[in-house]
Amino acid sequence: MFLAWMECNEHNKEARKLSYVEFPTKFVWKLKDRCWKPREKGFSIGRIHTVSPNVGEAYFLRILLNKVKGPKCFADIRTVNGHVCATFREACYALGLLEDDREYIDAIEEASHSGSGYYLRYLFATMLKSNSLSIPYFVWEKTWQYLSDGILYNQQLRLKAPGLSLDEDQVKNLTLYEIEKILLQNNSSLKDFDGMPYPDHESISSSNNRLITEELDFDRTTLLQEFYQLLGSLTDEQRGVFDDIITNVTAISDCTLCISTCTSLSLKFPRSKSGLKMAQAVEDWYKQMPIITRSYLTAAIVTTIGCSLEIISPYNLYLNPRLVVKQYQIWRLITNFLYFRKMDLDFLFHMFFLARYCKLLEENSFRGKTADFFYMLLFGATVLTTIVLVGGMIPYVSESFAKIIFLSNSLTFMMVYVWSKQNPFIHMSFLGLFTFTAAYLPWVLLGFSVLVGASAWVDLLGMIAGHAYYFLEDVYPKMTGRRPLKTPSFIKTLFADEAVVVARPQEVRFAAPPVEEMRR
Repeated sequence: MFLAWMECNEHNKEARKLSYVEFPTKFVWKLKDRCWKPREKGFSIGRIHTVSPNVGEAYFLRILLNKVKGPKCFADIRTVNGHVCATFREACYALGLLEDDREYIDAIEEASHSGSGYYLRYLFATMLKSNSLSIPYFVWEKTWQYLSDGILYNQQLRLKAPGLSLDEDQVKNLTLYEIEKILLQNNSSLKDFDGMPYPDHESISSSNNRLITEELDFDRTTLLQEFYQLLGSLTDEQRGVFDDIITNVTAISDCTLCISTCTSLSLKFPRSKSGLKMAQAVEDWYKQMPIITRSYLTAAIVTTIGCSLEIISPYNLYLNPRLVVKQYQIWRLITNFLYFRKMDLDFLFHMFFLARYCKLLEENSFRGKTADFFYMLLFGATVLTTIVLVGGMIPYVSESFAKIIFLSNSLTFMMVYVWSKQNPFIHMSFLGLFTFTAAYLPWVLLGFSVLVGASAWVDLLGMIAGHAYYFLEDVYPKMTGRRPLKTPSFIKTLFADEAVVVARPQEVRFAAPPVEEMRR
């Protein structure tokens, strides 16, 4: 019926003088022929079914059907003064059928005088969710400076970098990321609103890496001035050496420099940029690992190799509650997390995950908080051990738990789970077969374990321990304002973490919202 109305407009001049609502007054719908015919007698009033604003474009199409006359296609409905609008919402706005959102902009500006940045972002997300904004992008462009209040300060705290600076695009991206998190908690997304920009999660992941941020945080103008100043202070001989080095480095050619000192020394610039030998590269990679990752990886490899060479017996390492309690073999509570079974492809697979995700957590989320990271592993090991001990006493599942005598794989899976929860938007690929976001990584690995016939209990235990930590550390404090997992002081004394104090900038006027406000 609706499409036939536009077809009728192509052939009938009288039809073009009527809107869709007015059409039944002059035309009648012939169901048999499925077309509109001129009305010969009688009179009828047309009506259109109610459409909720939450539907989106269909709601704005309904508004236009009351105003637009004689369209021959959907593009004609969106045409205003010869210009084809991208959406029905935009066409309504161009015709003056929608308000200009000025009152919402004023509301955000007014709230900025007394509300925190989090409150403003929550307010903006509420406006989006209620479909109250005519053009969300227009409101965003007018208010993003208010919505980004505290973003820089929070990033300085997160990276422990008081001198960190962000450009306008980075601030906007981080602000959109925070708004997206609020919308996701309410089963919505910025992708649901036409015209609204979407945060670049890969750049956010890079900005949360302190090493990358420090390398990119520089002033080109200042460095260029310093370069020319130092270049002008070189002697003729030094300038000649400088020119030779730059020429050969730029051309990627061989260059040998002989420097006369108390002993003969020759510096060689290789033709390839990857001049380090493989052994040296592995050594450097190992030394650059943070302390907890390096220690755990070393202990795991040494223990597994020792068992493979029959230097150590796995029977002295596995978790045995009876031997722990009756014969005081306390070391079994630790050694069962160090043995990764026999040396095979599965061992290399788990070593890769251990080195990668343990290192990512310690360098990023727990950077400068080694004691907290150690406490996370201690918490995970305690939860896993408790589950196995308690599960061994429960009927129907005790047999399955009795087979779990080494929890090293479960602890590694816990770290993968925690990392995926803290970096849910990073795009990943599984064996090049399909792509997904990091939030689904634990489930993909669990499915792969089931597919290859491995025990799913090992991965499930890691997910349970990881979710317990994530809930108590990230979710519960936001709900109640209390943080139950506080690292004990005696553990903090074991690690010399340097405290970094970030001064609150003047433009950030308020701290995080109180618990009552966050609940609202």
